[in-house]
Amino acid sequence: SQKKKGRDRRVSEPGIIKGSRKRLRKAKNIIRSHEDFFMVYDNKHWATARNICFWFSILSILGSIVAAGILIVLMPRSCDPETMWWQGKVILDIIPTNSTSGQPKLNLTDLILSVPKFKEIGIQAIKLKGIYRHNPDDGNDTLSNDSDWYSCADDEVLRSRLDVNLLSTLSQELHKHDMNLMVEIPAFEESSSSGMMSLSLIQNVTKAIKNWGEVGVDGISIVGLEHFGKDPYIATTAASWKINFLKYGTSPKHKDSHYSVPFATKY
Repeated sequence: SQKKKGRDRRVSEPGIIKGSRKRLRKAKNIIRSHEDFFMVYDNKHWATARNICFWFSILSILGSIVAAGILIVLMPRSCDPETMWWQGKVILDIIPTNSTSGQPKLNLTDLILSVPKFKEIGIQAIKLKGIYRHNPDDGNDTLSNDSDWYSCADDEVLRSRLDVNLLSTLSQELHKHDMNLMVEIPAFEESSSSGMMSLSLIQNVTKAIKNWGEVGVDGISIVGLEHFGKDPYIATTAASWKINFLKYGTSPKHKDSHYSVPFATKY
């Protein structure tokens, strides 16, 4: 019987050890979860860390408030960035209309008298469009056919459609009302096999730019350059036209040259 009791004691000892370990682990968990644990293990290092975190949070909040106030004070009261006169403005296209004689005409006298009214309704610029087209009043705005255009060097066509002596008066009246004047200049000719622009056309466009610049236009719109995409010097030619416009233009306002959308997209 003594052997049996000894055997039972040895068998029960591991269970006692396991139970003790579980109770000890549970006791440690109770101690650590109790507030006394922080009182026992707390020290000056933890106190310093808590103070740093606390004041850093406070200072961050105060800094954010101050920065927000400064940005609100410096914020512009209106969102109206300075732009050029042709950017985001209303430009009115004026084309010659068929008169009783059947010849397209552009009445500059009436146009000059209408400038104050145009200004009141928010128009920034007037564009003389289709002056060199054969039929500007046909409702067709196609620019790709060179047979639809007269040469920009054809002064007879220009004089038959408007009073060139009133062009300077028109530009002055527009400038008086802080408005601008644009004109459309064609650069069309029968394309050669090489796709190069001829010297004659380059000179004709240059002459037209000089003449229109001298009457005070603020912008020129050259159409038809997309037909000379094979010309490796077309960009240089366009740049020289812009220089000539700046050189001979008499307008006191900022002068700029524009090109047709296909050409601008390509170059």
